[in-house]
Amino acid sequence: MNTRAVLGIDAAWTTKNPSGVALLVEEDKKWKLISCAISYKDFTHPLEVDEKPTGEEPDFKKIIEVAGKKAARDISIVALDMPLSKESIEGRRKADQQVSIHYGARGAGTHTPNKEYAGFFKKVCDDLDKQNYPLITGTPQERGAIEVYPHPALIELTKSEKRLPYKVDKIGRYWKDDTREERRKNLFAQWQIILDILKLQIPNLDEQISLPKSEIGSLSKIKKWKLKAFEDQLDAVICAWVGVCFLDNQARAYGDETAAIWIPELND
Repeated sequence: MNTRAVLGIDAAWTTKNPSGVALLVEEDKKWKLISCAISYKDFTHPLEVDEKPTGEEPDFKKIIEVAGKKAARDISIVALDMPLSKESIEGRRKADQQVSIHYGARGAGTHTPNKEYAGFFKKVCDDLDKQNYPLITGTPQERGAIEVYPHPALIELTKSEKRLPYKVDKIGRYWKDDTREERRKNLFAQWQIILDILKLQIPNLDEQISLPKSEIGSLSKIKKWKLKAFEDQLDAVICAWVGVCFLDNQARAYGDETAAIWIPELND
């Protein structure tokens, strides 16, 4: 089957921050990354080189339309790293609790969704539903939207005992005694590990995404926003890959009929 396509979104919880976007399509029984963007705008109208991404209100009609044109087929699944529910989110959900029970000891429990963003979460869910991508919480379907969570997904992908240390904002916690340059070298090493393993699932991965480069050789001189932009892209690819697992019946829903977080359950 070569008609499937998955849109992965590392969705910011507000319009203040950019959201990474990745598009996977199936060709000859292999998945190919055909677009990887650092923001919604970058996905629909590519930014200039070195242009800093900004946050914005997601226009899912436009985003999905552009994705369909790029993929030359309808999008099967939209996979988002964002709390979603068929009802208004008023606090901790069963989905959050179940994921934390299974992955909390491995450092990949969930945060309780902030009520402050409940209206935004609901709008995203409603907007996707209007584009015929209803939230899928139970029986797998061939078209719809799913909530995903990169940290436990990476644990399953890499068969790691603990959550991987790959977040830009946390490198000071990961490597407290190291210098700025050493911390970034460690971070890049983690990113490369993830890319190498993802490439086993997406063979053309490095055609669309690559580690940030320093023109003067020092990683400490790379602007932080560029590091965060790469992290957003990487998370978007992971989200899209979880969408592939979902389509291949290799993902498990944690939650109930109102909200579910889908996490890969890979066959050995």
